[in-house]
Amino acid sequence: MPTSRSISRCSRYITLFPILFCASFAHAAPPAADADGFVPLFNGKDLSGWVPVNVASGVAAPLEDTFTVKDGLIVCTGVPTGVMRSEKMYENFIAELEWRHLKPGGNSGFFLFADAITSKGVPFARGLEVQILDGVTPADRRYTTQGDLFPIHGATARPDHPGKFGMRSYPIEDRTKASPEWNHYRVESIDGTVTLSINGKVVNSIKEVSPRRGYLCLESEGGLIHFRNLRIKELPPNKDLDPKHVAIADQGFKSIYTGLDLSGWKPADDAARPAWSAVDWTLHFDPDKLPKDAAKPVDATLWTATRHATFAMILDIKSETRVDLLLPGAAGPIAIPDADPAAAGKARKGWRRIQIVRSASEILITGDDIQPSKHPARAIDPANPADPATGPIGLRPAGAADFANLYIGPATDR
Repeated sequence: MPTSRSISRCSRYITLFPILFCASFAHAAPPAADADGFVPLFNGKDLSGWVPVNVASGVAAPLEDTFTVKDGLIVCTGVPTGVMRSEKMYENFIAELEWRHLKPGGNSGFFLFADAITSKGVPFARGLEVQILDGVTPADRRYTTQGDLFPIHGATARPDHPGKFGMRSYPIEDRTKASPEWNHYRVESIDGTVTLSINGKVVNSIKEVSPRRGYLCLESEGGLIHFRNLRIKELPPNKDLDPKHVAIADQGFKSIYTGLDLSGWKPADDAARPAWSAVDWTLHFDPDKLPKDAAKPVDATLWTATRHATFAMILDIKSETRVDLLLPGAAGPIAIPDADPAAAGKARKGWRRIQIVRSASEILITGDDIQPSKHPARAIDPANPADPATGPIGLRPAGAADFANLYIGPATDR
């Protein structure tokens, strides 16, 4: 049976959406402010101060990291779809950056007040997006235009220039220059009000933003884009800020999927490799690509290349059939619990966020639709003790399945 401590710990993971990839980017001393009080967000040499969230980092040639520094610019390939965030949270500030799309019609964004982890079933974190879009003007009044301000994935705001699409605030004038010319954004944030200037003129604003303290993110979304001259001037914070307006902080998790290929993963059977594929920000399994004339059944399990003992893991799953987890210390495969025990065996649609905590003594699986009281923890198999035994983590779908937002971190109390 699970202890109250283990259930409490796991519930806090589910509630707080822990994260994330704190690895690989260089660190340097804090930059000094200039005469106007601005400090650089980019030093022109490396990505100090930035953290890859769910994008490729440290991958081997011929593949390429999603964000790199070339010729004094931040270069984003656009692949996979996802974000790179600041190491630090910000609340009240003036931020400036320049950007240019190298691909006509390119899409990107500058996120404010973001959580440290991507939201369930999407490649982006909750927060406020400042749209960076080429070739779509406010006069078009399509779903989105360049210079939109809008909350995403659970964030909220009140637009000053609303349209017919939710809480989206539209710019009053098209000030951007088309690809491949440079554009300048100046973003001011004061106590939940955000104002955007494009190329020297205020064109948009939005109020009552929540959360209003969090990470800054640069977005990768399919097109090659450059950034330069990123800087920020912090303004006095609100000492009475309600905690509900604060984004979810980094809790030490890192991504274990590049979005480019199966790096970091290994099929149990080489014959199953064609059934597994990287599809942008999702990891896809297609059972129709398993060999039909194999002499013996093909093991479709996909294993992590790294071994683990105690850990916590987050993953999003979309599958209408059974998905088994193979975990170090477990006596055998563990099926992802049904959200409602009465619905066992019924087709399931949509994304589910699953949390696994493998402590030294037990394994507990919960989720945003799983009640721990109905799915108690499993004791570690005595024949496979937690310490010093370690092992890989396996995914074994019974049918077509998609996986996303795979993160792993320490199984410690929060």
